[in-house]
Amino acid sequence: MDLKPGPVHCPACGEIDPVVHRRDAEGRNSVEVDRAHSVCMIKNGYEIHRCPKCGLLFVPYNEKEKLEQLYHQYYRTGGRYSEMYIRDDPRRTLVFERWLNIIQRRKPGGRLLDTGASLGEFLNLAEKRGVWELFGVEIDPAAARQARKNSGADIRTGTIERQDFPENYFDVITAWEIVEHLPDVLGCLRKLRSWLKPDGLLCLSTPNLNKLKNRLSRKYRGEFFIPPEHLLYFNRRSLRNMMSRAGYEAVLLDAGIKSPLHKLGLYRQKQAFKWIASTLEWIMGMGQSVGIEGFQTFAMFRKRAA
Repeated sequence: MDLKPGPVHCPACGEIDPVVHRRDAEGRNSVEVDRAHSVCMIKNGYEIHRCPKCGLLFVPYNEKEKLEQLYHQYYRTGGRYSEMYIRDDPRRTLVFERWLNIIQRRKPGGRLLDTGASLGEFLNLAEKRGVWELFGVEIDPAAARQARKNSGADIRTGTIERQDFPENYFDVITAWEIVEHLPDVLGCLRKLRSWLKPDGLLCLSTPNLNKLKNRLSRKYRGEFFIPPEHLLYFNRRSLRNMMSRAGYEAVLLDAGIKSPLHKLGLYRQKQAFKWIASTLEWIMGMGQSVGIEGFQTFAMFRKRAA
C-alpha cells in the first residue's frame, strides 16, 4: 500500500481530515492518530477515503512511475486495454459522435487536444469531420503509434505533466475517462487550463459515484472500485468543486445520450420513475448511455478568466 504520509488532503476540495492530528494530553504536541474513521473501504490493498466535505472518494497515492508501468502492461497482448479498445464497439462510436456534436455546437472548429488518446478512435472520428487540427497525448508508446496511424493527429507520448504545448493554444481539450486516473489531478487540470485559449473548453467523462446502476450492481465494489487504476471517484458536487479550484466554470454537467426509454417519457416523470427507467436500461443492456441515466458523467467546462 502506497500512502502519502501525514494528513490526508481531499484532491477535489482541499479538505484536511479533521482528526488526523490531535493535541496530546497536555495540550502541547500534535500527534497523529488512527484515521480509519475516514476510510470507507480497502480494495486491492489500498485505502479508499471519503471526504466529509464534498463526498469525493479517493486513494492517497504518489507512485506515478508504478502507474505508468501499469498502463504499459494494460496495452500488451492480453492486457486490460488490449481487448477493450482494439475491438470495434458501435456503442462507443455512438458516444464519441454525440460528444463531438455537443462540442461543435459551441466550438465549430479549431485546435483540439485529446488527452489519453489510447488508439486514436475519438481522434479518428474527429478527423473525418474536417474542421479540427488534431493533437493527442498518450502515455503508452505502442498505443500512441497506433493512434497516429488511425487518426493522422500529432500524438505526443508520455504523461500530461511532461508535455510542453504553448499557452493559450487549444480551442478544445478532451479527457475521456482520464481524471479518475491522475495522482496529481489538480496539477494536471491547471496545466491543461494553461494550454486552453481564453474561453476554451475542457470536456471530460468519468464514472459517476452516484449513478443508480453503480449503486445497485452486485459487482459495485468489484468493478467500480479498481485502485490503483482508478484513484478518484466523483459525484457531481466533488467534480464541480475540483474543477472550480483548477480554474474552470461549468458549462454542461451530465449531458448524455438518450436511450430508447426516453421516448416513453419515463425520464420526464418523478424521480421514482427515473430510477425504474435506469434499472430497465441496465437489465436490457442499454447501459452505455451517457449522462444522467448512464454509467458516466459527461461534463463540459470553460476556462475561467484569471
